[in-house]
Amino acid sequence: MSPRLQQRFYDFDLFRVDVSRRLLLRRGEPVPLTPKAFDILLVLVQNRDRLVEKDELMKLVWPDTVVEENNLTRNISSLRKALEEGPNEHRFVVTIPGRGYQFAAEMPAPTARTDVIFERHARARVVIEEQSDTDSDSSQSRLISPKARFGGRLLSGLLWPLSLARSLLRQLGCTLRAVRK
Repeated sequence: MSPRLQQRFYDFDLFRVDVSRRLLLRRGEPVPLTPKAFDILLVLVQNRDRLVEKDELMKLVWPDTVVEENNLTRNISSLRKALEEGPNEHRFVVTIPGRGYQFAAEMPAPTARTDVIFERHARARVVIEEQSDTDSDSSQSRLISPKARFGGRLLSGLLWPLSLARSLLRQLGCTLRAVRK
């Protein structure tokens, strides 16, 4: 059996499973779902072409934990509520009594396409400047790091975040000067 390509999205009916963000969406809006219920949904969707035995499902969702079958049953129930299935309605999750579960919704076949994702990374150098009254006539200022000592104390509280904001504003072309009295 060849490994299935890892998909980022699974679409069915009005729902979309966003694997990377671990979300179930209904018409683009997030549907509240517990992490374990999401894991169960993901296992069932990824194995939609076959029955997933209860023991296999519990080992995949709770890999290093011994759990009772009622944990699985409770999470399947909450999953069905999130998918808006009625008590006798099994449009998405079908129970095979005594054996396991199978995902039953129609899903479009995955297409062989390449998604290009552009990411932008930025690097910033943060410099905190300190200028004392004696240095006010000179254009030189002393550079110190956020962990540097200031008056015998570590920079903490509001001092270094304000200095960080000042540095970021300066990078954007703005200036911010502190007035000392």
